[in-house]
Amino acid sequence: MKKIIYWIIAMCLLLNLTGCAHKDSKNKIVPYLTIQSNESYLQIHADWPVYDSTEKLIEASTNIFSGELTDISFDMINIKTGKSYSIDDQNRENCMLHTIYTVNVSQVYKGESDRIRKICIIGGLPGIKEQEQLQVIKNFDPSDQSPIISTLDSNRELKIGESYLFCTSHTDSDYDNIVNITQFVFYTTSDIAVQIQNQCTVTER
Repeated sequence: MKKIIYWIIAMCLLLNLTGCAHKDSKNKIVPYLTIQSNESYLQIHADWPVYDSTEKLIEASTNIFSGELTDISFDMINIKTGKSYSIDDQNRENCMLHTIYTVNVSQVYKGESDRIRKICIIGGLPGIKEQEQLQVIKNFDPSDQSPIISTLDSNRELKIGESYLFCTSHTDSDYDNIVNITQFVFYTTSDIAVQIQNQCTVTER
C-alpha cells in the first residue's frame, strides 16, 4: 500500500514539473545578449517604434515567417538606402557594419514567400566571428589599422539551428529589416508567436 502511495505522489510531482516546464517554455522570450565592456567594441543605441498589441505588430510587418536560422554573417550597409556598400556609393559616411541572419523559411504568415530570407540588424555581435566582422570593416576602409566593432546596447542572442518566428519590414533594400529589437523574433512555441500565427493566414512551404 505504501509503495502505491509513494508511486502516486511521485507521478503527481512529475506531472506538476512537466506542466511548469511547458508553461515556462510558452512564455520564454529570446534572451538578450550580455555585452561585456571591451575596447574592441563601441556600444550604440537605436530607437524603433514599439507596438502595444499583436494586431499592430502584424500591421507594421510586411513579412512574418517562421524558419530555422542557418547562418550569421556581416555586411557593410548604407543605412539610408538599405543597400550593401559598393565602390560606387557616394555616401560612405552612411555605411555601417550590420549583422545578417539567414533564415530557411518553413512557413509564411504574411508577405513574400521566398524560401530563404536575410535579416539585417545594425551593428556587429560581440564574441561571434570577430575576425569576419573586422575583415568586413577593413575591406570597407583599408586605412583603418585599429577597427572597432559597433554593437547594439541591447541585442538578441539568436542561435544557428534554432527555429524562430520573425516579424520584419522590407522595402527596396537588400535585406529585411527588423520591426524593433524587442518584437522582431519569438520562439515558435511561445504564446505570442502562436497568437500571431492564429491571426495570420498560414502558407505551407
